[in-house]
Amino acid sequence: WKGWMQLMFLLYHYFAQAQLYNAIRVYIAAYVWMTGYGNFLYYQKTGNFGAVRVCQTLFRLNFFVVVVCVALRNEYMLYYIAPMHTLFTLFVWLALRIGRARNDDARVLVVKVVSTLLLTALLYDVEAVFRFAFGWQPMRALVAFHDPLHPEFTDELHEWRFRS
Repeated sequence: WKGWMQLMFLLYHYFAQAQLYNAIRVYIAAYVWMTGYGNFLYYQKTGNFGAVRVCQTLFRLNFFVVVVCVALRNEYMLYYIAPMHTLFTLFVWLALRIGRARNDDARVLVVKVVSTLLLTALLYDVEAVFRFAFGWQPMRALVAFHDPLHPEFTDELHEWRFRS
């Protein structure tokens, strides 16, 4: 059903169907969750935290987006789903990579999931932490967005915070 969600994303954006906005937000959340859950299961079952696997995953998530950005001279954040999946893929990888020898213990996994949830809340709910994490170069250049349709948004990180 991921394919149907992707079709809905395309139709929503192509035809500017504002009445589908809430459904699309739910689809995006479900899609990111499914990606994270799939990554979680892979790392938890295989224990393969190698650089090759991580690079392959990040390449698959970002290659076509980067090609389109370069070809069309668009900002990376215009295709916000790719940086969002990239960030949360790295969150899952890091959470399971730390103390990986204990990933078979359900209590440790619960602590890791809750810790990741709390750190994510801290990252997005505390302005200083958000600015520290995303306000430096080159990170800022990757997640900055300048919306020509909404010049009232002067904060280039507004879209990243809102979308992710």
